[in-house]
Amino acid sequence: MTAQISGAEVSSQGAQILLAKANGIPTVLLDAELGAGGGSLRLAKSDGSFPIRLDASASGGGKVTTQVLEITGGSDLSEQFEVQHAGPAPVPGMVLCIDPEREGGLLLSTKAFDPTVVGVISGAGGIRTGMLMGQQGSVADGRFPVALAGRVYCLVDAGFGAVKPGDLLTTSQTPGHAMRAGRSPDAFGAILGKALTALPEGRGLLLVLVSLQ
Repeated sequence: MTAQISGAEVSSQGAQILLAKANGIPTVLLDAELGAGGGSLRLAKSDGSFPIRLDASASGGGKVTTQVLEITGGSDLSEQFEVQHAGPAPVPGMVLCIDPEREGGLLLSTKAFDPTVVGVISGAGGIRTGMLMGQQGSVADGRFPVALAGRVYCLVDAGFGAVKPGDLLTTSQTPGHAMRAGRSPDAFGAILGKALTALPEGRGLLLVLVSLQ
């Protein structure tokens, strides 16, 4: 038997669909009611074990369980933040710092070697967020995906020094722009990440590996 549909798994629980290979080993289990919770989808390996599980009501919320998670739609880890601005409107690629006046809020960077640097607004240069985290209705929510780790295009001002691949980057006086950190002792605790491409002069988008330190 390669398919089994149950109108009720037991008298007190909902329907269940079980799909199996030709040899009878289960590969897909769709459960309309897992225990007292919501629906569940489980995908099996060739030995019949289920390494991939999607549980709609696990621990009060949805849960995905797997051994390896491969993300192919983006390359950075972002969280959602609100960004206050009195000057330039926040756009992808801008560097952000902690807003001391608002819990959980951020501001555009406006000074050099700012130790409150947090990350870069994700989405510039056609590189999207790979994983986006947040909690709706809390201080851990907002309209802007801010890259805290991973590869992202970042606005950089090379007027404070030409940037080459491998250079450490920090905040600059240009709003929302990073710059080469150089060997300044002020860079300690204010490093945004590492340049992956070069910017000999002017201002522009640079591919950066965000790695706060």
